[in-house]
Amino acid sequence: MAERRPLAPPRLNRISPLAFACWMALGAAIIASLGDVAPSLDRLASGIPNMISLVERMTPPNTEAAF
Repeated sequence: MAERRPLAPPRLNRISPLAFACWMALGAAIIASLGDVAPSLDRLASGIPNMISLVERMTPPNTEAAF
């Protein structure tokens, strides 16, 4: 007789209630913080010159001991 294969893939291990609560709290904190940050394309576009300036000042890094 041929070997029977399972019809469905094995289930994932269940997480503990504490781990579930922690993941939900982390997700809620991230969603709540998005409202405070209020990202917008306009603010991102206007900040591009500042980002470029920061990267230019950071490269190459100053490795002198006196610095």
